[in-house]
Amino acid sequence: MVVSILRLAGGLLLAIGGWFAGDLRRQRLAERCRCLEAILWLLARLEQEIGYRHRDLNCLYRDLQAEAAQGPLGESLRPGGSFQTAEAPAWLEPEEQSCFLACMSGLGRTAAEQECVRLAYYQKRFGDFLKDAAACRDAASLDRKLGLAAGGMLALWLL
Repeated sequence: MVVSILRLAGGLLLAIGGWFAGDLRRQRLAERCRCLEAILWLLARLEQEIGYRHRDLNCLYRDLQAEAAQGPLGESLRPGGSFQTAEAPAWLEPEEQSCFLACMSGLGRTAAEQECVRLAYYQKRFGDFLKDAAACRDAASLDRKLGLAAGGMLALWLL
């Protein structure tokens, strides 16, 4: 009797754990999309400020850091830093992180027109990353249900 109750409780915990594992994956993909959208916003803003206003990068960094402090880029754009020392958000995939670091570390090394061309290139790259992440996020709407089903299968195996 006690053993069957423990098996039932263990099976229930496996099913619930599967649900939460699926939900965790879905949340991670949603956060990755938010980061990519924030990076696209940052790159567009940099292109505008550099191309049209020819702003100094240090002043621009302070302004954008203050604006992005509460968003997904808050950890990347730290107070007292610079674009060259910005860290890639942890939510990104390794390829996206290396692209972010390459983009930020190269800022301020060329003329304004060349910087704008470079920023347009990175906007295209991050736009492609966002399309892929959004497709994964849309497909992940079933993750909770699949996690529950996998947990349920484990629970049945346990029982």
